[in-house]
Amino acid sequence: MRTAQIPPQRESTWDECDPKNYGYYGGSNDYRTPEETVAQTVPSWFVGLAVQLALTGLLLWWAWARTRTPVRSLPRGTRIA
Repeated sequence: MRTAQIPPQRESTWDECDPKNYGYYGGSNDYRTPEETVAQTVPSWFVGLAVQLALTGLLLWWAWARTRTPVRSLPRGTRIA
């Protein structure tokens, strides 16, 4: 799941004459170990929690703003039931 957070390379080329490609079958330098993948990504639960907290705060603020009664703009002596 974490590898989905790492964007793929837009362009891939293969040059058989390139010296760094000689070790492809024996072990390439482009291979990421699982530890490297985890170190380069953000845990999914943390992102989900942050989005949920932001959405909750926004909805609570919106509900408070919609139900607030403008007491100062009412005429004197008016009662709110």
